[in-house]
Amino acid sequence: MPRRKGREGAEAGRRKIRVVPGIGTLLLSLVLLAGCGEETTPPPAVPPPSSDTSLKDPSQDLPPPPPQAPEPGAGETPSGPEPPPAQTPPQAPPSKPPTPPPEKPSSSPGIIPPAERESILVLVNAEHRLPKGYRPPDLVRVNVRSAWGDERALLRAEAARALEALFRDAQAAGFRPILVSGFRSYELQATLYGNRTDEPHIYSVAPPGASEHQTGLAADILEEGRGMDATFADTPFGKWLAAHAPEYGFVLRYPRGKESVTRVVFEPWHFRYVGREAALEMARTGEVLEEYLARRASAGGGTP
Repeated sequence: MPRRKGREGAEAGRRKIRVVPGIGTLLLSLVLLAGCGEETTPPPAVPPPSSDTSLKDPSQDLPPPPPQAPEPGAGETPSGPEPPPAQTPPQAPPSKPPTPPPEKPSSSPGIIPPAERESILVLVNAEHRLPKGYRPPDLVRVNVRSAWGDERALLRAEAARALEALFRDAQAAGFRPILVSGFRSYELQATLYGNRTDEPHIYSVAPPGASEHQTGLAADILEEGRGMDATFADTPFGKWLAAHAPEYGFVLRYPRGKESVTRVVFEPWHFRYVGREAALEMARTGEVLEEYLARRASAGGGTP
């Protein structure tokens, strides 16, 4: 009996709740609201540390500090991140430099004007040349012993007379002089020069137009039986010529030690007629024709 009454009492209670359903709902809501008011602790602002390295560090979202400009003269760089380099368009690789042209002489040789070609002080060298076909108008055959019977036995009249006097006195001194070469035309000089394609800085054979022999004022003088070599300067006749030729108006045109000025190798047999006055002056000063004429020009003197 008591168990039956308990079940009946429970059923009666359920029937009462069904009769007034709104009161139960209201009581449940009040209980829930009361529980929410007790637990009001806010969630932590910073998430708990984690061993997962894939989580992003919140400090990375902070903006970087502005760069500090270095003081004048300081070599330090700003502590902030450097700005990205400026983007420049790609450039084409440099092309291979062109092959430089072959070196040319510092100055092209000039042709001696007609008014200067007849002067006994005419300067003929690598820079000052005579034209093809030029021949002095007063060439004569020199009355001395000559190695050749062609044009090389010719000189200009004034130079020929002076050379004849020199030879007479040389023979009187016991020497046997011989004229190896006097005048040489442009064409003969071209034959002697041969097929050379490059002109050296110092000549052993002058190119056509650059030879003094074309002036009719130059004479190659040796003693019979001697060869054309530098040892001629040490022979008795070679020394006699170097010492006495200026008295007849001739100078040793290409002396030793002046190669950088004359641009011709030492030739102790090559004598040039310049007139007695100029020859004695050049012998006194030790000048070659280039230096003598340059000094005259600087002093205001002209070429006679």
